[in-house]
Amino acid sequence: MAMIQIELPTDVAERLRRQLGDLGQAAKEALLIRAYREGQITHFELATGLGLDRTQTDELLNRQNVFQGCLTVEDLDSDNETLEQILGPVR
Repeated sequence: MAMIQIELPTDVAERLRRQLGDLGQAAKEALLIRAYREGQITHFELATGLGLDRTQTDELLNRQNVFQGCLTVEDLDSDNETLEQILGPVR
């Protein structure tokens, strides 16, 4: 396992520690979630890196508003246009 060291001003570190608790865990979570959002790691790698099961990982991603593979409004509009072209207008 790799070790990463981050230097912060003492006052900032203390304030963040009061707000977030374990800064090492918070930093690891933020890094891994960003890598997942950007498609650099898989869901399984995210879960493994954080020591979570699939359900816990999904719950974490939901809390962080990370929704991979979900349809957007634009996707639905495009699909609706395609269906109307094929089937005609929907009544």
